[in-house]
Amino acid sequence: MQSVSHQPFLVLWNLDSEFSLLNSNFLEKKQDYLKIARILTCFLHWVRPLSSLSTSRLLEPVQRLLEELKPRPNCIISDMCLPYTAQVAKKLGVPRIAFNGFCCFSMLCVHCVYSSGILESVKAKSEYFVIPGLPHHIELTKEQLPEAALPNAGAIHVQLEEAEKLTYGILINSFEELEAACVREYKKVKRDKVWCIGPVSLYNKNSLDKVQRGNKASIEESECFKWLDSKQPGGYCEMGKGRAGWSLVKREAVARAIERLMDEGEAEERRKRAKEFSIMAKNSMEEDGSSYLNMELLIQDILQQKC
Repeated sequence: MQSVSHQPFLVLWNLDSEFSLLNSNFLEKKQDYLKIARILTCFLHWVRPLSSLSTSRLLEPVQRLLEELKPRPNCIISDMCLPYTAQVAKKLGVPRIAFNGFCCFSMLCVHCVYSSGILESVKAKSEYFVIPGLPHHIELTKEQLPEAALPNAGAIHVQLEEAEKLTYGILINSFEELEAACVREYKKVKRDKVWCIGPVSLYNKNSLDKVQRGNKASIEESECFKWLDSKQPGGYCEMGKGRAGWSLVKREAVARAIERLMDEGEAEERRKRAKEFSIMAKNSMEEDGSSYLNMELLIQDILQQKC
């Protein structure tokens, strides 16, 4: 087996604050990406919330590690919540790509609210206003906005803003068919340096790995499937916690949404659309799919930076 230094690899920051190296076998089916170009990417993954102070302490050790790597990285891909990596990339003279778990719609909303200054004219937290600059008519209240879109959001958001100025581009965990209009508009905002490469969860084909995500479940995988198999098609509704901030959603609103989803009339059309998007999502990750091609475009773009 080749040594790690002769293979593209990922650098992960684990829970024990130690670096671990994964060779290109990690990429499995994506070996063809390596045929396109021998790109060395350092991926610093945000595995849990960290304070701005604790993450900033990683700047010097991370920089020293990357300076000693042979061959040197062509770019750094890091979670958007690790702003110090922008400084590391600048000192190394390589592009920094931020990975964002949100969709283009969310990021475009934040940008439009922040850049337009519309919140200055909104008096009450419960007052609805139209978000300017979106390709769709969307009304929200201050209460429904994420913290990042609000003024005086805190020191960490100041660091994120400064890091964004040094960031070359953004990877989005979404696919273009899901939100084509918002992808187009967000690319205009980011000088076309936006690549939708998701849903990245579909890359993992191992059922056991999927079951073991997060904390250990209180019941076995087989018990879950047994319960699901006992229900009629459309007889249950799955809900995911995700990063959407359920604390912003009132119980009554959730109940109304579930009732609409389970209603035979409107629900049938929603299920049909969900299945269509499910197929689109899977196709986007396959060879010649939109997310697959965006990965190729990203690699080509990074290689052009060396020319």
